[in-house]
Amino acid sequence: MDFVSEVSSARQLYRLICKESLHLRSVTGRVDALIRQLAMTLGLDRRKAIPNQIDSKNIGVEEFIPAFFELTEPFAQMLNNIYAVSFCC
Repeated sequence: MDFVSEVSSARQLYRLICKESLHLRSVTGRVDALIRQLAMTLGLDRRKAIPNQIDSKNIGVEEFIPAFFELTEPFAQMLNNIYAVSFCC
C-alpha cells in the first residue's frame, strides 16, 4: 500500500490507522487512555469524534504524526525489548 498517495490530511491518516487495525476507538481501559492522551496532545475533546475535530481545528499531518508517535512510542519500545530478548541468546 502506498501510504503517501493515500494520505493528504490528518483526518485521512487517522482513518487509515483505524483501517489498518491500529484501532483508536474510544472504549474503556487502555485504548480509552490512548484516546485521552491523543486528544489532549492535539487539543481535542476526547468525548467528540476525533476526525471531525481534526478537520474543524485544521490539524495537519505534520502535527498529527508526532502526536501519534509520541503516543505509541512506549509500545514500540516494548516490542523492541521483546525482540531483543527473543534473539539475544
